[in-house]
Amino acid sequence: MTQQNSFLYKDGIPELRKRNLSFLNLVDRSLTTDDEYQFPELSCDIHMLPDYIAMSSQPHLFHNTSRTAVGFWEYDRRFNNPQGLTAALYWDDKKQLERYKQRFSGVKYIFTPDYSVVEDMPACLEYSYVYFSRIVALWLMTEVGTTVIPTVSASTIERLSVALLGLDNCNVIAISTKGYLRNSTEKGYLREMVRYVVDHKQLDSIVVYDTCSSEDEVYDIFEYALEHNINIDVPLNSYRELHMKERG
Repeated sequence: MTQQNSFLYKDGIPELRKRNLSFLNLVDRSLTTDDEYQFPELSCDIHMLPDYIAMSSQPHLFHNTSRTAVGFWEYDRRFNNPQGLTAALYWDDKKQLERYKQRFSGVKYIFTPDYSVVEDMPACLEYSYVYFSRIVALWLMTEVGTTVIPTVSASTIERLSVALLGLDNCNVIAISTKGYLRNSTEKGYLREMVRYVVDHKQLDSIVVYDTCSSEDEVYDIFEYALEHNINIDVPLNSYRELHMKERG
């Protein structure tokens, strides 16, 4: 891979850039999982957790507190679009990448993108989202210098086992409850997901993105993690603040 990455065409343009594979240069700087997926491995060992979450479309809140984190829990079209960070990395759009570098400058924590997954989508597509979330993480760590917390999601428990590959060196992960609290079936799956994560990863904390006005339901869903002495961190965010005000 190193020889391929250093090879130049006669016009001076790197081969990987011509093939829209420049993002593999980031992978060269990382260990990868020893399996068919070859996901870049992430390392995240933090003990001072976020106390506020701003969305990627809310730059005015990026420094709301000294421990504000930036997340991507929005409709995909807000962050996974032709002008988005994933596209900039895929196309090696240096102008866009510099814009994102300046945008995220000084942000203490950033969560990996939470691309939408649904049960009937092809597994290969879902796994490609996992791969590109790791590419985004590598870029944020190496080019922006921020701490990246992996977001974990999957459409099925079987696919969750794949999504967790390469996270053995992370003492904290993030899980969103958004979209899971609408009915008992979705709540049941989230509980099962939490149980699987706890049983298969050595974690100190789980950061929860939640927009409900009360934390009671969150702690109920994450009861299994609490029973295993895993800290559940539910930072404030603008949507949760709004719901809290509406509730009075």
